[in-house]
Amino acid sequence: MACLICGSMAIELQLISPSHFVEVDCPACGYYGIPKQMIEQMLKQKQKLHIASTRAYLAMRAENKQSPWITPVDISIHQLFVISPFDIG
Repeated sequence: MACLICGSMAIELQLISPSHFVEVDCPACGYYGIPKQMIEQMLKQKQKLHIASTRAYLAMRAENKQSPWITPVDISIHQLFVISPFDIG
């Protein structure tokens, strides 16, 4: 699968039990999870995560020993979506 942050080839981790989160391991962005519903919304509305901001957000969560989850609330508070086509990286 493609990384939802940078678009590089990433691994979608297979969970033993179904979950509403997709867990991704990207060589460039690291390990993170995002709700399936959020992915569907992003695809439908053609939204993308801002690479640098999202990586910084995940690094901050790791420093604070928090799970690397990206939720709709986090996207809003930390402004993780690309606002314009010129604001990708």
